[in-house]
Order: sequence, then structure tokens, then C-alpha cells
Amino acid sequence: MKRYASVFLQLLIAAFTIYRPQFSAASDKEIINNSRKSCVQVSYSDGHGTGFFIGKQYVATCFHVVAAPVQHGSNIDLNVHHDIKVTTETGETIDADCITIPSNQEPEPYTHDFAILKLKSPPKSKPAILAISADSRLLEPGDQATFSGFPLEAPTMLTHLAMVSGVTTDGDLICLQAPVNKGNSGRALVSTNGQVVGIITLREGHISQALHNLSETINSGEVPTFSISGGGSASVNPIQSIGDLVGTLDTYISTGIGYARSTKFLKTYLAKHPDLLQ
Repeated sequence: MKRYASVFLQLLIAAFTIYRPQFSAASDKEIINNSRKSCVQVSYSDGHGTGFFIGKQYVATCFHVVAAPVQHGSNIDLNVHHDIKVTTETGETIDADCITIPSNQEPEPYTHDFAILKLKSPPKSKPAILAISADSRLLEPGDQATFSGFPLEAPTMLTHLAMVSGVTTDGDLICLQAPVNKGNSGRALVSTNGQVVGIITLREGHISQALHNLSETINSGEVPTFSISGGGSASVNPIQSIGDLVGTLDTYISTGIGYARSTKFLKTYLAKHPDLLQ
């Protein structure tokens, strides 16, 4: 009986070995390593985000990471930052320019929130270059994905595992169960086949938008300001205190829901401009 039990156990182990999931722990580790080696911090004078290498001297990120809308009456100008810097996984910092400027003829970088940066010199160390997928509709709820980047004021690059919570019927937007925070924008969402299927673009925004609106009201001066004085010379400005609290919440609050835009838009744009990465 023991002999049969031993044979059965060996058959069970062999069956598990044959039919184990397609991606083993070793390949998972490789995906994580490539995610990190391709990842860069994109920064400018008063902010930062994340990006990833799609060529030796080219980085993809979100357009809103490298540009700010400036409204002039009914017109909106897109002010692209001119002091963009890219810091690689090894710590090397290189100046870069945005080479995908939206226009009336080609608004896609703005409408689909992607940008390509060209480094002014190639990095000294060899980065991992990620392949771009053209169809996020292959993803299903429950699929695992990986992303690396520089959220908030974290002292180092962070890598997270995300679960795909859903994909819109047109495949444009990937919904994630993941800790998406400020600074995450521009991260590559890497599927279990090692390809980029999306670019992290935002977190669940209703709470953040409400806090942002409240902060603008406070800063506009429309709220009457007054001070509550204690003993001696100490005083407290409650409006300023509320403003500080709102700013902190807006920065750090996370609902655990994030979104990535499908890379099909970036893939299509690159197909229209085959010489762009030359």
C-alpha cells in the first residue's frame, strides 16, 4: 500500500511539473528585473514622474508628466517643460527633450496621454528595452502585471505587482488593483509575457479631485481667513491648517484603484512615424 502511495505521489509531482503555470518563479524574476532596468525617473524643475526605455536613447512616459496646460481665455496651450531630465536605474542623469508634440493634425499624444523623450546622449550602462504590445484586450480580470517607478518621495525605485481588475470594451483603459500614487504616472505596465501593455496614467480620481477643488478654494482667498490666538504670541490659522491637511491627503491618499492607458495608441503612433526612434 505504501508503495502505491509513493508511486501516486511521484505521478502527482510529475503532473504538476508538466502542467505548472507557464511563467515560473525564474521568469517572474526576469520580468521584474527588466521592469526595473528599463525604468527611469523623469523630472523637471518642480515635479517628477516615471518613464521606461523603448530604445537605447528613447524613453516613453505620460504627456502630462512633461507638459502642463496653460489656459488663455478659451484656448489652452500645452506648455512642454524644457528642463526635462531622465535618471536611469543606475543613477545616471541625462537631459532629454519631448519629441512628440501634439498638434491639430496629430493630437494623439495629448488625447491619449503618452510622450516620447529623446535623451541628449545615450546612457553609459545598457538599459533593458521593453517590447510594446498592440492589444490590451488580451488581458483578463485576474491577470497579473508588474510596474516599477518613483512614487511620492520614496527613497528608491519601487516595484509593485498589480491585478487586472477589468479592461474597457474598446481596450483603451486597463483598471488595476494596485497602489497607484503621485509620481507613478508614466510607469510601464508589464504583462506576464514581458511586454508593455499599458502606461500607468492615474489613480481613482474622485476623492483627489474633490480635495484639489477644496484646495483651490482655500488658496483663492474666497474663504475668510482669521486667526485663533492663544496665550502669549502663539496663533493658529485654521484655514491654513485645513489647507495643509488637504494638500497632504491629496498627495498620499490612495484607494488602491489605478488606471493604465493601452499602449496600442503609442504603438499606432510609432507605426505612423517609423523614423521617430532612429
